[in-house]
Amino acid sequence: MIQDNLSTKTLLFDESKTLLLANISILGNGSYKLLMQGLGKML
Repeated sequence: MIQDNLSTKTLLFDESKTLLLANISILGNGSYKLLMQGLGKML
């Protein structure tokens, strides 16, 4: 059960990271703030 939970968290983190990077690519430097907010919530 712990293993599954860890895998799920890792998957969610990877998806979030990909979405954040995509936002930066599309919106440019304006998304830097969003990236910091997103990382802050994950940590």
